[in-house]
Amino acid sequence: MKIIRILILVITVFSLFFSCTFPWVKKEIIDRKIYGVIIQKYIDHSDHGAAFIEYNMGDNDLKLWVDAWPGAMWNDMKIGDSVIKKSGSTKIRIKKPDGKFHDYEMEP
Repeated sequence: MKIIRILILVITVFSLFFSCTFPWVKKEIIDRKIYGVIIQKYIDHSDHGAAFIEYNMGDNDLKLWVDAWPGAMWNDMKIGDSVIKKSGSTKIRIKKPDGKFHDYEMEP
């Protein structure tokens, strides 16, 4: 019985943590202006299997969590593509070197 209580407590704390953190992370991403070239794309197994890209923006290499957008975006983007997002927007554009592009809306 004690093990069940501990398990319920752990699940509750885990659920509260993610329900509080996830909207904050999305807000931070929405507020961010993104304009750069994708230099790396990977699954971070040390961070719960989260999907990330690294992109070059000016003199900085920045990291972006991409699980907030549909999985089709992950399959579409390649190293060397441009990634563009206006500050305050939930829409992101993946632009290919040949000029073709796809827009993706952040998942609710």
